[in-house]
Amino acid sequence: MSTLVIPPDPPSPKDDAMQLHRAFKAYDACVRINAKIVSWRLNIFTERSVSNVLRRAMKGLGMDDKKLTRVIVTRSEIDLHHIKAEYLKKYKKTLNDAVYSETSGHYRVFLLSLLNPNQ
Repeated sequence: MSTLVIPPDPPSPKDDAMQLHRAFKAYDACVRINAKIVSWRLNIFTERSVSNVLRRAMKGLGMDDKKLTRVIVTRSEIDLHHIKAEYLKKYKKTLNDAVYSETSGHYRVFLLSLLNPNQ
């Protein structure tokens, strides 16, 4: 049978609060670091996969207009900036040039205006 050992001086509520505060502060820092790592990894995966989807939508005979439009329209400006950089790195051609060479008319103007909102 085990025996219960009572500390000579019972801990004060202030000491308990300080220990809990330190423990939760460390936990909070750990959670924040994990969230940053996961979001960064997901963002890189997303940029790569989106650049692949864009390439497949424009590659070959015929073009998947719906897929191309959906991918470009649903991305924010900062996401498009990262996606364009990933596309250039992977395919050695800018996304703007690829869209320009694969589209025409008002559709080309529309997509390029989304890819270059400040021009």
